[in-house]
Amino acid sequence: VVFFRLHVTDPWQIVDYCKKEKIRIVFDTDDALDIVPQSNLSHTTAKTHQRCYHDMVTAADIVTTTTPVLADHLRKLNPNVAVLPNSVDPEEWPSGALPPNEKVRIGWSGGTTHCNDLGLIADAVRLAQKKKPFTFVIQGLCREATPADCYADNVRTHGKHFIDLQYGKALKWLVGKLRGLDAEFYPSVPLDQHVDALRQLHLNVGVAPLLEGELDR
Repeated sequence: VVFFRLHVTDPWQIVDYCKKEKIRIVFDTDDALDIVPQSNLSHTTAKTHQRCYHDMVTAADIVTTTTPVLADHLRKLNPNVAVLPNSVDPEEWPSGALPPNEKVRIGWSGGTTHCNDLGLIADAVRLAQKKKPFTFVIQGLCREATPADCYADNVRTHGKHFIDLQYGKALKWLVGKLRGLDAEFYPSVPLDQHVDALRQLHLNVGVAPLLEGELDR
């Protein structure tokens, strides 16, 4: 039985059954929830699941993860850890010529917890656009048309509570960082539509910035 991160609310009935029936357990994770820093927007959620995460890593017959650094960290709890590097299925990404673009299209795709990562490159994008015009494409950050709309909608709905949240502060900061860029925004989509959504952006270059830290190595 394969468990992916902690996408099961209460895994213990399944775990106990597997142990009793001698069914091997695989636990797969691409994060170390016990070292998520307070600056990370997932910190509160990670802290909530930390005990379950610890016990699942310990209970598994084998743990799979994505990088050697994460593997070394996980071996503190379970010596049987295998590295399965991040990859894509080539059949989902058929090669082909891009349609002609008036300007180069450089794109980023990510979720709501990556506001701080995207903000890392905003100044560099602004400087680069002054030297050579191109379109910066942002996909997946929110369901609304733009990050500014997302922030405004949440303030209207949740008021000061959202403004004071770590996510609210990060999103407001990001909206300011992105202001004035030649950018296009595309909303998040369900997972089964993700590949098609990215392909339809007709990107020439993709970027994936990450804040430096033990969690992201």
